[in-house]
Amino acid sequence: MKLLVMLWAGVEVLQLFVIGVLLVNQRKLQRRLEEGQYFAGHPPRSITEESN
Repeated sequence: MKLLVMLWAGVEVLQLFVIGVLLVNQRKLQRRLEEGQYFAGHPPRSITEESN
């Protein structure tokens, strides 16, 4: 039972870490989009073009 509680707690901590990373990346992306720099140097890939 103690092992299950420790495993559950570990999963919860991992979930919080992943959510934190996603929030930081979303804020960085939002800032880039607001500054107009994200697509200035890296145009979006075309989904209609075929790549080799």
